[in-house]
Parts: sequence; structure tokens; C-alpha cells
Amino acid sequence: MQGGYASVLEVSDKIKAFRGKTDIWRMRVLNGITDMFPQLTEFLNTNKLSVELVRNQIYGHLTPLNENFNSYFTDLYTDAWDWVRGPFVASSSARGLSAKAEEELLELSYDGSQRIQFRQSAHINFWASIKEEYPELFAAASKVLLPFPATYLCKASFSALTAMKTKYRARMHVENDLRICLSSIHLRIEKLCTGRQAHPSH
Repeated sequence: MQGGYASVLEVSDKIKAFRGKTDIWRMRVLNGITDMFPQLTEFLNTNKLSVELVRNQIYGHLTPLNENFNSYFTDLYTDAWDWVRGPFVASSSARGLSAKAEEELLELSYDGSQRIQFRQSAHINFWASIKEEYPELFAAASKVLLPFPATYLCKASFSALTAMKTKYRARMHVENDLRICLSSIHLRIEKLCTGRQAHPSH
């Protein structure tokens, strides 16, 4: 669920889908069907075992798992942000916007060229491209889209730093090394090395 372009909208969709899956899995296990767990099904078939042996244990595991997800993720109401996913559909669900942002959303919903661009680009790229024309709307969309990518970048930075800082490499100044580790540009070390001559030994 993490990544440089994940937002609360995509993550909440995945969590809701997983909660729905656990409901389906519990009902299927009660009916003696385990095909959603291929390794378990293969094990049972190979050893000619009945599902009855593990049905209660699986159901007993899935029930608290579902309850924990329901209690942990209680505030997954993202309908108010549907305008970020689809600014060209009815904007009645756009609550919490300022008057200026609502006006900009209305203007945007009638902008045919932006509608085409929205279909052809990722959400983050689209909202960044309309920053100048619709500044209030861009600011509101940024508050929805940016927290997860920003958190991901922080976690990626700490992970890269802990991987670099070993007892054999305890230098304090790691800015340049960290910049290379976090860059999305693919490094061509071999090409750089072939353009240089190795220092001859004396």
C-alpha cells in the first residue's frame, strides 16, 4: 500500500476491498471452500484431508482479523474527496471546500481540454498542471494527495540512511550519497567507469 504515488484515496480503497474479501473468505470457509487459499487447498488435496479439520481455525482467525481492521480503520470515509478522483463529475460530494475552490471546481468541470488531459495523465500530474489556473482547487487537492507520498519519502530516506550507516561506513556527511540513493534516475556506473582510465600501480 506504500509508494511514491499512493494517496489516501487509493489506500482506503484497498483497505475497504480487503475488509470485503475477509467477509467473503469467512462465508466460503464455512461452506467448505478454500480455493482462495491455493497453498492450503493444494496441501489438503495432496494429503487427502478434509476442510473440516481446519475450517473452525480459519474462521476463528478471519473473524478477529476482520474486527481488528474494522476497529483500526474506522474513519475511511473518503466520499468527500471524490472530486479529486473525478473533478468532471457531479461536484455535490465536494464538502469542506472554500467558496473560491468550489467556483474553481465548477469552472474546471466545464473545461473540455482539461477533461482530456485528466484522462491521459496521473492524478498527481494533472493537479500539478492546473496549479496556475486553479490555485485554490490545487491547494485543496494537494492536502488530499500529498501526505502519503511525503511520508513514504521520509521512510525511504530513513531506510536508505540506515542501510548506508554501518560500522564500516560511519561518516557524518551523507547528503550526496543519500541523494543518489533516493534519486529516481537510473545510474549508469559502468558507462562512467569506461570513460575513465584506472590509475596505474607504481
